[in-house]
Amino acid sequence: MPVLIIIAAVFLLYLIVAIAASEVMYRQIFKRYDGTPYTTVKLYPDYQAKYPREEMTFPSGRYNLRGYLYGAGNTRGLVVFTHGLWSFHEEYLSIMLHMVDEGFQVFTFDIKGCGKSPGRNCRGMAQSVMDLHAALSYVEKQERFQGLKVITMGHSWGGFATAAVLNFGHPIAAAISLSGFNESYQVMKETMQKMNKVMAFFLLPIAKSELFLRYGKYARLSAAEGINKAAAQGTAVLITHGNKDEMIEYDGASVMAQKDRITNPKTSYYTFTKQGLNLHNSFFNTARAQNYFVETYRAYQEIEKQYPKKKVPEQVQKEFYESKDKEIANELSPELCQVIDDFLKKQGL
Repeated sequence: MPVLIIIAAVFLLYLIVAIAASEVMYRQIFKRYDGTPYTTVKLYPDYQAKYPREEMTFPSGRYNLRGYLYGAGNTRGLVVFTHGLWSFHEEYLSIMLHMVDEGFQVFTFDIKGCGKSPGRNCRGMAQSVMDLHAALSYVEKQERFQGLKVITMGHSWGGFATAAVLNFGHPIAAAISLSGFNESYQVMKETMQKMNKVMAFFLLPIAKSELFLRYGKYARLSAAEGINKAAAQGTAVLITHGNKDEMIEYDGASVMAQKDRITNPKTSYYTFTKQGLNLHNSFFNTARAQNYFVETYRAYQEIEKQYPKKKVPEQVQKEFYESKDKEIANELSPELCQVIDDFLKKQGL
């Protein structure tokens, strides 16, 4: 009996510690992201003179998310774009406005806990697909979008959502997944094991339980299954990934790694292989822009060393980033544009 009591006590202690550690991890990884004005990334104020937008809200769960429409009146189709983790929609304006220039309307939104949308945090890997599902449901009810073919596009967290939302049967003509992962738990496991294998061993069971308790059916969604289901309505899918992706492994948790499971005959694949432009985010930009980003990052690191705990005063941050050339920093990759444009034209979109 004492042995059983000791085992039970140890197990209870493990649960308490693991639950507490898991909660700390979730709060840190999925903390609220508001962005910063001090960046080399062009945000909406840099574009608004040329690209007016409309703002709107739509419900997702118990929250009303902030949505945005660019290129109102364009007739080629409607692109619904979903951003990545630790980001918000404005940080992807360069590729979205390329789609506007190509004749599409672009509807996008800030996921719960990001940008201008409410929420103390964004909480989990499944949140992106939950919010995209809500966004598409909203779009489908708007008379102004009737008759427009819908193309979903997203990066990373949004790349997963773009493919996984196909499980819900929305009338989507094409889906473009950039650097997406296949399943919420799979990428969580891969990420935690990279951080610390021992920590992952002890925390993954608790983290997995919280994921499934919090998101239910959304936590079980798979991008590959969504792509296969969408074959019935003729949805074309483009999957892209950098072969040296440092966040979502090309042969690991990525959608790209699911080629053998994907049976949708209208699925295309593209791998970014150019050195330095084959990472998680780097394929969005030209080599010149990527080199400029690296140089800027290193220069800012040197400034951080001058202040205790790397807390750079706001005025110093402002002056540093205002001195940078945003035109160079935001040069959009012709390769990425060509891959997307060719795919859509091949599908008659």
